[in-house]
Amino acid sequence: MSEASETIARQVRNAVRETVSARRIQGAAGGGWTEKGIDQILFRGSHDIMRPLASYPSSVVHALMPSVVRFMLQAFLEIDATEAAVAGGEGWLPTVENVKALPEGNPSLRARTRNAL
Repeated sequence: MSEASETIARQVRNAVRETVSARRIQGAAGGGWTEKGIDQILFRGSHDIMRPLASYPSSVVHALMPSVVRFMLQAFLEIDATEAAVAGGEGWLPTVENVKALPEGNPSLRARTRNAL
């Protein structure tokens, strides 16, 4: 991997870690999940992910997107692998019961999850 791609990979992984950390902090605060809060976390995370690509022409950015997605998934898998197991097994699964329990404030998540069932 070239120095430039290593830099992009590192920045993308850091952005994913910071996004997951922000989600955990918001969840631990006990205020519940709001659509606005989730949108703010995702906006900051996506901005941080795209920042390393800002100096490249759009054609290069488009060509790099599969690698960026791979870096994001790799970072998420690394976080998931080092996280302590959730009591009861696999954590949140998109079962019918869990989808029904989603807050009404996030209809897009509810619809996407329902469609995946």
